[in-house]
Amino acid sequence: MQLAEADQLFDQLESLIRRINRTNSVTDLGVDGSACPEPRTGEQCTVYDALPRVDPIR
Repeated sequence: MQLAEADQLFDQLESLIRRINRTNSVTDLGVDGSACPEPRTGEQCTVYDALPRVDPIR
């Protein structure tokens, strides 16, 4: 693999990570809070809020 190809691959990977992060931070899972680690009735819950609940590493 050439250095230019590796650089292009890293740029694509960075772009993908940014898009995933953007999606996770704005995807609304609802206001009931059932997917959130600490349910908060009436407040929005995003994918980022829910990740700790389903993360198997915790």
